[in-house]
Amino acid sequence: MMNGAAKDAERTAAGLGDSGAERWLTDRIYASLLWASLIAYRAHALTMWGLLGIPLILAASVDGFYVREIRKTAFISQSPIRHKIGVHSFRLVGVAMVAWLCLPVPMPVIAAPVVVCFAAVSLWLWVGHLQKRL
Repeated sequence: MMNGAAKDAERTAAGLGDSGAERWLTDRIYASLLWASLIAYRAHALTMWGLLGIPLILAASVDGFYVREIRKTAFISQSPIRHKIGVHSFRLVGVAMVAWLCLPVPMPVIAAPVVVCFAAVSLWLWVGHLQKRL
């Protein structure tokens, strides 16, 4: 879909005059289409890794929940610092996902699975170190 739109834009640009404003506008539209196709490609890759990472994220959250349940009955204090680290790292993962989608710089292929794994670990920290409430 995006490739067809880019080719149509290129054909239209070839028919324009030599006006500087028209060329500049055409170049901006073409760059925007390329950027949109990059965002769509990365969103697709992140969705695929997200679907493959759902079992990992679910396992990490359930494990964190049971760690919390075990600690509720034991005489062990919860760590509010670890809880806060989990919350902030989960937010950082969200910001990293948006940045990875929108920044037009080359990223390694390993970026999407690392983000999914980091989300699972931060979710485990978040859930596993919630305060005790009986």
